Amino acid sequence: MADEEVKSLDEFLDNKRADVRELVLSGILSFTTTPENRARFEQTNVIKKIIRLVGDEVWTKIALCCLVNFAQDEVYRKRMIELGAISRLIEYAEDLVKNIATLGRKDEERSVTRKVEEEDIDDIQAFNVGKVSEKFPVDLVIMLLSNLTQEDEGKLKVLDLENPSMKGFYLWKLLRFYGIQDYEHYFHLISNIITNLSSLEVGRKFFLEESKIFLKIVSFINHPNNLRKLGTLRTVRNCLFEYEEFLDFFVEKADIASYLLPTLIVTNYSDEAMKEQVFQNRPEWKKLGTKSGSSMNETNSLVVECLLLVANQDRGLAYLKKNSVNSIVEKIMYMQHIRANEELDGKMQALYQEVHTYNEEEVKEMTEEEKQKLEEEE
Repeated sequence: MADEEVKSLDEFLDNKRADVRELVLSGILSFTTTPENRARFEQTNVIKKIIRLVGDEVWTKIALCCLVNFAQDEVYRKRMIELGAISRLIEYAEDLVKNIATLGRKDEERSVTRKVEEEDIDDIQAFNVGKVSEKFPVDLVIMLLSNLTQEDEGKLKVLDLENPSMKGFYLWKLLRFYGIQDYEHYFHLISNIITNLSSLEVGRKFFLEESKIFLKIVSFINHPNNLRKLGTLRTVRNCLFEYEEFLDFFVEKADIASYLLPTLIVTNYSDEAMKEQVFQNRPEWKKLGTKSGSSMNETNSLVVECLLLVANQDRGLAYLKKNSVNSIVEKIMYMQHIRANEELDGKMQALYQEVHTYNEEEVKEMTEEEKQKLEEEE
């Protein structure tokens, strides 16, 4: 049983008086900063009652703050998911986006509450929101969704693949939010949610089967915001684990090198002349984000891991060789920040060797010999 103090907080949450409810929520918020105190609420209905307050004009912000505290613990994350928090949060986020858009463009009527279909993804960049007020706690909603999708149950709820009428519905909504340009800093954390979804095999396969999802995600790979850039790279790395089934998609439709190699260039080449030399041959690669030294090693590591996954098959090696990956990697390998990182240096060396030792003609000859031998045996 919960102790008397916690039971009182649970009971007083039902009180309709604003001053009492405010006092109770403030008490819960300050009380739930430690795991020990949060554990005392396990036998109460506090989580259920607080979730019901999400969407209330007065209580939403403090309710979300309380839920973020509770979401630090697995037991409460699972409980929130069971109580339908995922759908409630995404629907509330959609209402927020509608209200923000209305605030910014009072003279234009544009509904964002309609069902988001696949073709809407092309229009994402055209949708801009107006001034965001503090009463619109978008960041807290996205933070909480990021926490809840740490659990497999939360990931599956967002994907909702077992429900034909709702398959991917919530994911499309999140992608729409992710593309909002004005005040986009409220939505950077969606990168964590997408990465969480891609950690499930069914999640990353859904991204690739519904190819427009993957192509929209990968377009953020050179975003100037580190959170988006690294989240995108982690998602791409996770999806590349499906290289055996989807390698043709990666090298043909997605042309993944056209995203990964420019990322290496902008991250490591400080000399503008060196960049221009590369872009003379590949002008379409000149779609770069902002260089950020704070995430240089992590960016390099994720990009090289992605390229190594592509290099796991001869088709991928031929594709990387055609894209002159080694001429780029060779220049980077001997830079000081690479040599100082033993793990990263090892990955770079491994990638270089894989591509360098690959001989497409030998592979073709060997394949023909095998075919001839097989025919003779038959």
